[in-house]
Amino acid sequence: MFDGFALEEIDVGEVRLRVRHGRGPDRAADDVRTASIDSGHHMAEEAPERLAAVLTAFLAAA
Repeated sequence: MFDGFALEEIDVGEVRLRVRHGRGPDRAADDVRTASIDSGHHMAEEAPERLAAVLTAFLAAA
């Protein structure tokens, strides 16, 4: 599933992002990112600072 995608880790303080990215005509997106935030179902209420850090890092890279 991730053949051709490079894995990169980005440390943004309390959160470490694991990012996979790849390019090519058979890709649905040029930049695919994932993040793991330790929380329950309501992430924005349970981990607002970490969620803000992840979203800020994502939007800053755009």
